[in-house]
Amino acid sequence: MKKILIAALACALLAPTAAVEAKGGKSSKKKEPVVATVNGRDVTLGELEYLYKKNNSQQTAPQSLDEYLDMFIVYKLKVADAESEGIDTTANFRREYKQYVSDLAAPYLRDKAMADSLLNVAYDHKKTERKFSFIQLPLGEDNHARLDSIRNCVINGEDFTALAIQYSIDPNVRRSGGELGFISGGMIPYEIEDPVYTTPIGDYSPVFDTRYGVLFVHPIAERANRGERKVRHILKLTQGASPEKKAEAKAQIDSLLTLIKNGADFAEVAKMESEDPGSRDQGGLIQWFGSGRMVPEFEEAAFSLAPGEISDVVETAYGYHIIKGEDARSVGTLDEERPGLEATMERNGMSKMPLKRVLKGLRGKYGVTYNPKARTLVKSLVETAGQLDSTVFRPMVASPENAATVGDRAVTLKDMSFVMVPINARNVDSAMNAYDTLLEEEIDKKVMELAIEDLPEENADFRNVINEYRDGILLYEVSNKNVWNRANTDKEGLEKYFEENRDKFSTWTEPRYKGYVMLATNDSVAAVAKEITDANPGMPISDLSKLLKEKVGNQLRMEKVLAKKGDNAVVDYAAFGGEKPAPHARWSEFFIFNGKFISQPEEVTDVRGTVNADWQQYLEKEWVKSLREKYPVTINKKVLKKLK
Repeated sequence: MKKILIAALACALLAPTAAVEAKGGKSSKKKEPVVATVNGRDVTLGELEYLYKKNNSQQTAPQSLDEYLDMFIVYKLKVADAESEGIDTTANFRREYKQYVSDLAAPYLRDKAMADSLLNVAYDHKKTERKFSFIQLPLGEDNHARLDSIRNCVINGEDFTALAIQYSIDPNVRRSGGELGFISGGMIPYEIEDPVYTTPIGDYSPVFDTRYGVLFVHPIAERANRGERKVRHILKLTQGASPEKKAEAKAQIDSLLTLIKNGADFAEVAKMESEDPGSRDQGGLIQWFGSGRMVPEFEEAAFSLAPGEISDVVETAYGYHIIKGEDARSVGTLDEERPGLEATMERNGMSKMPLKRVLKGLRGKYGVTYNPKARTLVKSLVETAGQLDSTVFRPMVASPENAATVGDRAVTLKDMSFVMVPINARNVDSAMNAYDTLLEEEIDKKVMELAIEDLPEENADFRNVINEYRDGILLYEVSNKNVWNRANTDKEGLEKYFEENRDKFSTWTEPRYKGYVMLATNDSVAAVAKEITDANPGMPISDLSKLLKEKVGNQLRMEKVLAKKGDNAVVDYAAFGGEKPAPHARWSEFFIFNGKFISQPEEVTDVRGTVNADWQQYLEKEWVKSLREKYPVTINKKVLKKLK
């Protein structure tokens, strides 16, 4: 419930439209005029204006500033009370607030123009398919130079496929010769996709480093995106089969094709005969796929079919297929594709680039210093150990050396040991490449920390939003303690309030039946139950329930009721002499017991909901009264006039 209430408070917190630009030095925010002071804490005109406008945008009948101001002051008094109780210093509060600020800051710390540009790039790539080949070597400075030499050999006329098979670490190279086939935007990591699409067809990209290794790519062909297809298929497996079994499978698939062409239902035949476990139970259905998702023979056949059309037998490395076209769709407009593009950009790393650009600029603002001694130490440890293991990490944890500093923040070798632990490095070059990459990430984290700390001073929108969320958490916690939770848990207080205000709740105009209703599965069971209840009028309900269960099992149900005529069909029948209601579920017989008619509530439980709500209002009123007496408030009317 807490998260729902806080989310409701912050529901209008929209992402900003302007990016934070890197600055040459620490900015100084122009001091905002103070419109009020509550318990020694200043409230700026900007904060009041932000919340006042937001409040009115959510109201059907906008409030005047004077009307809103009193509500605003009460809000700030409650926050002051939460602060005086130390709620803002608890570990839970700090953790929740810090996470929220971090999450909210990301859209502010990004290059919006670049983000928009990248979305258009992603869309352009999606509209086009490219076929390319590549050669990949492991990470490392030596391998970068080695791959550059291989690239020069290709440019000078040596056979690309032969060199790929000889040198590339791609596990599929012997089958593919380094060729990946057609892909469209979003199918591969962007660090590879970008050179595939920016290198001219027939040319060779420069050698570039990725987290997967050192590569260069060779775009071979380009075509418009063929869209996506949905198909059904029937498969007879032949992978690893003997010639005899393969011939048997061919005869079977030919027979099935004849059966289908003679009118048999494709989906039913697939359910009975297909040997593809992933689609058989769905009648052979394969959901939407585009180029590069299926083996080439299957893909070409599927894209050649119109909806409803059935292929001849298609052979792939897996076996023999019959394919039926189900549906086809082309690439949509940018707005139609936007949700999918944004999800793809999140997966392939494009979405991080606008933030990285801003962080790169902010490095100059805060200052980054590298410690080459730390890197030399790590390299010597890796060379001695021959791998990344505890013999490397233990000395790193104990080392006083900083790997780098950002402003007044240090990235220690101890920090680096923690992020390097899960890295699987093949050799020293690979380990040090991981060190360099992870160090840059840790530096970016420190830059981000500093930027987030400065952001409230530099961006009024951000400052207002996080202040509102902060106060919202405090408001929830302190209100829960003083009003909501107390009203629900202080039974003595609730009963006392009822007794002191009994006349206030004695407003019934019709009598109620207060007692129990017995529901039975048939008249025989009802008769047994009535006999037992009549014989034991003073027995505690828990004991009576146990006795009844021993006699008739689960053929009875007791319900405690308080109802006036018209509230409950069973009570209307059993207590007020109305018509017998139709059987409900398994219950066909009803009678009342241990009950009476009352004209007004006897105890707080008779009107708990009403009393509880009224008591909460009373607690709220008394709390606010005490807050006004406890905490001083001053209003700067001269500044306030600027909003009127």
